[in-house]
Order: sequence, then structure tokens, then C-alpha cells
Amino acid sequence: MKQISIRSALMRIMAVLFVAMVSVSASAQYYMNVVLRNGDTEMYPVDDIDSMFISGKQPDHQYVDLGLSVKWASCNMGANSPEEYGDYYSWGETKPKEYYGWDAYLWGTGTFYPRNLNKYNTTRSYGPVDKMTILELNDDAPFVNWGAPWHVPTQENMDELRTKCKWTWTTLNGVNGYLVTSKVKGYTDRSIFLPASGIMEDVGSLYEGERGFYWTNSLTNEPMNANILLLEERRPYSSAATRSYGCCIRPVF
Repeated sequence: MKQISIRSALMRIMAVLFVAMVSVSASAQYYMNVVLRNGDTEMYPVDDIDSMFISGKQPDHQYVDLGLSVKWASCNMGANSPEEYGDYYSWGETKPKEYYGWDAYLWGTGTFYPRNLNKYNTTRSYGPVDKMTILELNDDAPFVNWGAPWHVPTQENMDELRTKCKWTWTTLNGVNGYLVTSKVKGYTDRSIFLPASGIMEDVGSLYEGERGFYWTNSLTNEPMNANILLLEERRPYSSAATRSYGCCIRPVF
């Protein structure tokens, strides 16, 4: 069976919606036209089309549709299975590293005390103020490494996941974490697993198997810290972490 995927179109336009319509040429040959949001059109002869589908990769990475406003990756960045921890990133950096001290932080200067910021700062005492509180795409690890339309979850994405899903602390292949199952009608058979991957501070890992720390794309009111989703066995909740620390990322689009 010949299948025509629209994944190549989705990769180019940072979107997952398309409008399809059928047109008739002067020779009465029928075509399927896929109209992209940027105005470009891809055309396929109807006689050559056996079926159309949207695959479960976007692109080259598995995801789960929980019926929420975004779709969630099946694994953390750098992981090959849902229970793997994957890589750890300082907030606003796009590559993992071995040392997560403040003096190695891309958007900081100096040692831990006094700490200074050279980007994403709202407080004059910490350095030049740019009033930026949301990651730019060139500082967004999923966008840079996986490509559009992947990105770090927003605080709203995390809140939606936390409130519209059932959270069950469990073990998957020997790894502690949360099975997150949709409560949205029509999607209650779908879930993701978030491992309790801990956090990287300086060169050491803390709380592995006990807690999970997942970045959002936004700062707190204290610009030294960014918002996270914190997982503990008693419950998941919104919290904050120092920007230089290494936390995991579960991408969305």
C-alpha cells in the first residue's frame, strides 16, 4: 500500500494543522492539495493516493496525545525509553554538560555569590535588565535539538498536565516515577511516564528515584530561578529551581 505522509510539511512550518481540498484541473485530473499555513501548496494526483495519515512521530520522536492543548513526548530529552532519565540541562541552555555550577552557567557571570545575570533578568541588582522571562527559541533545547515545533513546556502546559490527568506513583522497569493518565473524555486510555530523575547540582546528582525536576520555559518572580514541575511520591506540584542546576526536559508541541 502506498502512503503519503504530511510529516515533511509539518517539519517546515512549525505547525501540525493542515487544510486539504480537492481541485479539478483543465484536463479533469483530480488532485489532493495540502495547503500549508504559510500559503504553500503540495499537490498529489488523487489516482496515486491510497490513503493519508498523520504519523505518531513529530518529527522522529514518539509522542502521546492526551487530549490536552499540546502533545507530550514519550521520553525525556536524551532518553530512549520512558523510564530513562535522559539528559540534564541548565535552564536556557541547549546542551547537557558535566558540571552545573553557577560559574559554568551560560547566562550567568561570577561565582555563586555574588551571582549576576547577562540574559533573562528583571532585577537591576543582578545585572543588565532585559525584562525577558520566557525562553527565546534559540535557547529552547527541544526546538534547537529536535526542531520545530517541539519546545520546552510552558507553565500553563504543566498546570494542564497536572490538573487534567490522574497521577499514579509507580515503578516502570525498576524506575520510580509517575504514570500520568489523561482524564479527558476519549483519551482516558492514554498515558505517559515521568521518571523521578533527580536534579544535577555542581557535579553531583540528588534525589534520583525520589523526586523529579522538570523545566518549564519561564522564570519565577526571582530571576535567579525558573519554574519547574516537581514530582514527589506524595504529589506533583509547581516549584522553582536555580537556573544553573541540571533538570530534565519533557518536550511538547
